[in-house]
Amino acid sequence: MSVEETNLTVLIGHQRSGTNFVNDLLQSSGRVESVNEPFSMFYSSTRTHPDRALRTARSKQIALQLRRWAGESPRGVAPMFKETCFIHDAQSLRELFPRIRAVVVTREPANIVAAIMRIVEREQLWNLQARIATARNASWVTDFASPEEQEAYELARMVIDAYRRFRRVFPSSVQISLEALLTDSDREVPRVARIFGETDPEVFHRFIDEYSVDKGGRYSTFRRPEHVLTNDREMGGDFHAGIARACEDTGYTQSVSDAG
Repeated sequence: MSVEETNLTVLIGHQRSGTNFVNDLLQSSGRVESVNEPFSMFYSSTRTHPDRALRTARSKQIALQLRRWAGESPRGVAPMFKETCFIHDAQSLRELFPRIRAVVVTREPANIVAAIMRIVEREQLWNLQARIATARNASWVTDFASPEEQEAYELARMVIDAYRRFRRVFPSSVQISLEALLTDSDREVPRVARIFGETDPEVFHRFIDEYSVDKGGRYSTFRRPEHVLTNDREMGGDFHAGIARACEDTGYTQSVSDAG
């Protein structure tokens, strides 16, 4: 069975955008069955392999397995996989799954970047410099007051540009805002429930209430709602200067999903 004959969905977002939280939220209803980052988990060893054909072949193998799994999903259950690596490579996702439904988790760039910069091993985890180099163009500024301002600027540009490129490739993608789920849940939760055919939005409300506790995890973005919404306030002035310059240069105003 091909992906065109299934209702396969990809839940996608930038690293530190809240995809784990939204993935767990959706599965709490029993209406969604999800595989967590199948490409990232099996693709890391070939991500920088010089033989592109080998990388493509392995990706196609994973895609075929997902198609087969989706075709065997029970009636009334939406098959989905959560992934982050394709936010930087939307075209490859489109080539692997020409008619897949994309649901995109968005989060304010300042909070994404602050969460990334809290991770000491961020370069080893996400190969950020290579991604920044790919995203960089002539409009990027090069004069900074400090390394912190430069890193914040470049990461914010990378995040905003990644979401914009993804939306150009998937113009019909559905957006889920992490901030809206936490600050306007009475409106956002029923909308998300309708997207996935859940008739009882209270299932999602209960999950959010139970999830919103301090887990104290080293890599967890979602510690408490106030941390998610305001974690950029922990950062210094140069950080905020870099974020402000990136938003000004890109014309970013409200949310990544609305930008550009």
